[in-house]
Amino acid sequence: MYYCQDCGCEFVSPLRIFEKHSLENPPFETFFVCPSCKGVNYELKVYSHCRCCGAKLTEGQTEYCNATCKETGKKLWAAERKRRVHNFSSPIAMIMREVEEYNRINGTKLSYGQYVAFVR
Repeated sequence: MYYCQDCGCEFVSPLRIFEKHSLENPPFETFFVCPSCKGVNYELKVYSHCRCCGAKLTEGQTEYCNATCKETGKKLWAAERKRRVHNFSSPIAMIMREVEEYNRINGTKLSYGQYVAFVR
């Protein structure tokens, strides 16, 4: 199981994308991305401790040490995903992404304030 740190999606295997670079025949470049957001910031999930209380897991336990921890952990992770989605869609975060894109395209180093004052 994999976990995307950008969108919070959990998936079994990453999506394979081929980049052809305007070539008709191989060699093509292969990328593995999150199936949800197409990002590359994902990790393989391997658990040795309970995701809720931190107790060491015994053989046969996968993520949580008992049913109570599983229920509590699921609620906490759902709240965290909701918080991340809210922060990602906030107006300031959207403008910050605009600033980074503008700076990347134009080769500038404008700050948030400079971008809002001069560009917007």
